[in-house]
Amino acid sequence: KPSKSIHGSPGKNSDPYFSWVWDNFSDSAAIDFSISGELEDPDNDNLANIAEYALGTDPTSHDQGYFHSVADEDSKKFMILTHTMNGSATDVEMVLERSSDLKTWNTVDPLSENYIYTELKNGTQQRTTIDNIPISLGVRRFYRLVIRR
Repeated sequence: KPSKSIHGSPGKNSDPYFSWVWDNFSDSAAIDFSISGELEDPDNDNLANIAEYALGTDPTSHDQGYFHSVADEDSKKFMILTHTMNGSATDVEMVLERSSDLKTWNTVDPLSENYIYTELKNGTQQRTTIDNIPISLGVRRFYRLVIRR
């Protein structure tokens, strides 16, 4: 594998994202940053490669590493948000944020919300967060998953 940086040492302390690129793209696509670049979306599923990397999804296939649903409990409906996490993506941070107005965003603390962590295959985990305010109360709640590298 070539080194990511100029005057680098190929194969030594490789960048986790760069290693993921080599594992998920052909050699010719891996060296073509118009295909394998962090902000590219070669499978046109509206997830940039950096998101595919963080979620542990296939950058060449239309798969989703996130979804939402609604749960009923005691005649109340609650929003459920689920996303996968690539355990090997040690150089990214994934933060779930919530807003009532799409202007001010606050981090959702998984320790203060109802959440479930599940181990999946190949070092991928799944995090499910259950909103603690019922949808039926009419409170506006918007969510976004922020990925930082």
